[in-house]
Amino acid sequence: MGGREGIIDTAVKTSQTGYIQRRLVKALEDIMIKYDGTVRNSLGHLMQFLYGEDGMAGEYIEDQKFETLKMDDKTLARNYKFIERDGDDPEILINLPNDLARFMEKSVIDDLQRQDLSRIRFDLDAEFEQIKRDRDYMRQNLLVTGDNSINIPVNIKTIITYAENDNNINIFSKSDLNPLIVLKKVKELKEELEIIKGKDKISIEGQECALTLFNMVLNYSLSTKNIIIKHRLNKKAFDFVCGEIKAKFEQAIVRPGEMVGSIAAQSIGEPATQMTLNTFHLAGVSSANVTLGVPRLKEVINIAKKLNTPSMSIYLKEKNELYNNDEILKIRGKIEHTSLLNILSLSEIYYDPDIKNTIITEDSDMIDEYMLIREEEIENMRENISPWLLRLILNKDYINIKMETIEEIIKQKINIGNVLVIHTRETSDEKKIHIRFVCSNADDEQRRQRLKSLEHLKVFESRLLSEVSLCGIESIKKVYVRNIKKVKYDENTGELIRSDKAPEESVIETDGTNLAKIFEVEEVDFRRTISNDINEIYKVLGIEAVRKSLVQELRNVLKPYGIYVNYRHISILCDLMTQKGNLTSITRHGLNRAEYGPIRKASFEETVEILLEAGIFSERDDLKGISENILLGKLTNVGTGNFDLLIDFNAFENDGKRNDDDFQMDDEEVVLNSNYDQNDTNMHTPVMVNTPNYKYPGSSNISFSSYEVNPNFTPAPDYNGSSLQSPFNHPGSIYKGDSSFISTPNPSQKFIPPSSPEYNPQSDYYKTPAPYSPMANDDANRPSDYVSSAYSPRMSSPLNSGSGFYGRRLPQGTGARGPNSTYSPTTPGMIRPSSNSPQYMQGSGIYNSTPKIQDSVSTSQYAPASPNYYPISPTYQVAVNNSSPFYGQ
Repeated sequence: MGGREGIIDTAVKTSQTGYIQRRLVKALEDIMIKYDGTVRNSLGHLMQFLYGEDGMAGEYIEDQKFETLKMDDKTLARNYKFIERDGDDPEILINLPNDLARFMEKSVIDDLQRQDLSRIRFDLDAEFEQIKRDRDYMRQNLLVTGDNSINIPVNIKTIITYAENDNNINIFSKSDLNPLIVLKKVKELKEELEIIKGKDKISIEGQECALTLFNMVLNYSLSTKNIIIKHRLNKKAFDFVCGEIKAKFEQAIVRPGEMVGSIAAQSIGEPATQMTLNTFHLAGVSSANVTLGVPRLKEVINIAKKLNTPSMSIYLKEKNELYNNDEILKIRGKIEHTSLLNILSLSEIYYDPDIKNTIITEDSDMIDEYMLIREEEIENMRENISPWLLRLILNKDYINIKMETIEEIIKQKINIGNVLVIHTRETSDEKKIHIRFVCSNADDEQRRQRLKSLEHLKVFESRLLSEVSLCGIESIKKVYVRNIKKVKYDENTGELIRSDKAPEESVIETDGTNLAKIFEVEEVDFRRTISNDINEIYKVLGIEAVRKSLVQELRNVLKPYGIYVNYRHISILCDLMTQKGNLTSITRHGLNRAEYGPIRKASFEETVEILLEAGIFSERDDLKGISENILLGKLTNVGTGNFDLLIDFNAFENDGKRNDDDFQMDDEEVVLNSNYDQNDTNMHTPVMVNTPNYKYPGSSNISFSSYEVNPNFTPAPDYNGSSLQSPFNHPGSIYKGDSSFISTPNPSQKFIPPSSPEYNPQSDYYKTPAPYSPMANDDANRPSDYVSSAYSPRMSSPLNSGSGFYGRRLPQGTGARGPNSTYSPTTPGMIRPSSNSPQYMQGSGIYNSTPKIQDSVSTSQYAPASPNYYPISPTYQVAVNNSSPFYGQ
């Protein structure tokens, strides 16, 4: 392609491929995986029973090779047959342990010798026969072209390599695996791999079909010889391999809510931008052209009725020998439309009144031969024969059609009057035909004059050359024959026959299509013959054949450009186009025929017209799709939005009727989490049930509120005389056993020690150093009246040293730490809110870190900024609140 042509091609192609992708996305946007494993659209219409026919997500699919496809029988046995030697000689079984000594540990061999060796051999031979049957099945049904590329999840070879490396296995290692254990494990693994869960007949059949290919790969990858002899895996490594295969397989299963339609549209639309606008491409022969690239893609998704290059690939019925030239010529004559004009070399009109003595001297011999047979008949109707002669000379290279056949066809095309046709013999080198009109004795004079006129003969000549079909099918203008190599395997050895020795077969390519007529030709193999006209396939073969043809056509469009699109993406598009039992084009005409609401239709094309029509006829939109919800700002039912959470409001109402007294317990009834040691006196308060509503003896109004006047507790209260451990207890703290060291600010002290469990050493308001803080060792700056040194946030709680209560911070005097000062952004006793606090609500001016609990258990107001805020209830019911982060622990 030239430089200028390439630039123009790119500019024009961009708009066309962009519009194609937009149409694809619009058509496929709501197709998703449902919780029953099916693929459906937003209306619930079924697209596929199982995504991609195997239920696997596309991102986990890997390109792999079916390794046994090209192996002959000997190579297959050498790689996968545990006991290679055939025959019923008992010496084979007797020597088996010696043969395995290089690969297996002695204990395993001894175990084998204690078992029935004949039974062992039967099971191992059955394993190999299954591998062989799998290979033959793939050759005959799935990989018929000889290409062994497959696309499946889980790369088993890589997993085995990981197992070898992790367990330091090399060629000198010996396996401790029993072959029978391997067979049993592989069987169990197959049973554990589930895609369709169900025990009914249909589910079992679907499960088998979905796992057919993967099980075949498992059979040879985890064969006894491959695992024990080739890779020398031990029990630990083999268990790892089986577990990893199962884990990765289950991970690869597509999840409900996955928008597979949008993924398919992107997977097809994006590679389309790499294609060119080249309309024609040689199809193996010098004269046959087919449409490819973007124009062909448009034809396919538009379900075009008028194709640029309609064509067929006609396969002939198989036979032992290749069709010879004469047979091909005969079949070609039945298919290719041949008119008289196609085989005509010359057409002339002469005035030759004397039929017996013609003025055309080179045709005298032909006339003389004819007159010898029918001279008397010609003499009787001499007066009725037209003087005007139409002389035709046929091409020497025309298809072999008998002259009598041509004469009969010409006479059938005459609507008025009769004709006299004189032609040469079949053996003549040059084929000539003379045609004259003959009147009837019953014709009147006017009719006789018209039949004998020159004008009438000219009109006849024109119709004869254009309308007379001698053979073939009218819509097939041209036929091209090419030979292709067949993929064959030796029936005795299973070996793939080399390409230079492989048999050939003839394939007929055509310009034009007519499937119904082609199938009438006896030599045509109707099972393999295909057409590129989608509409014709639908009329002749039905909707299932159309779906298969669409898949193949889309692959043929992408393949010349080296573009690979996984089958599951192409199949989604093809299923959408054929899902209703008729053809649906990916255009506004096809999409607007669907049962979608007017908002979705209006979001694509013809917006005003669709909305006007919807208003006139009062159409309803249930807002089930994607575009509708996006336009209205609603959450769409995709991905994690594909399900709803149902709230039982009755349960909340019943809980609200319970009293706080229901939660009061004796000391023995305090429920701790499973990790709590009952003998440990240093208990964590947050693990106590019903916190913050739990009321321990000796207190009436206990809460986390920082403004409660009565003594209250912080996350580490003293419960019933037993010291409870602060969440920030430092086991190595030196401050233990002395009650003078407190963990929170004490009102009796002049200075407020930096002892909050959430003390922030970076606080702008904290200036006094403390042990274990960044300024702990700065003796010069430490105040002299700091009698009891505060300890750092991670030191032991004073409750460990018997302090009676965990005091809260009260307002102090003026100065650096006066009423207007802020201790730490997160201190429970903070007086003035700080914007640095993680629980500070901007703009409120109120620091509400926890609910302000009042005497009445039913009237506590819950601040929106609280970490325990519950968005459903406008009035937070403290007594029944089960959303506390510490509740039930």
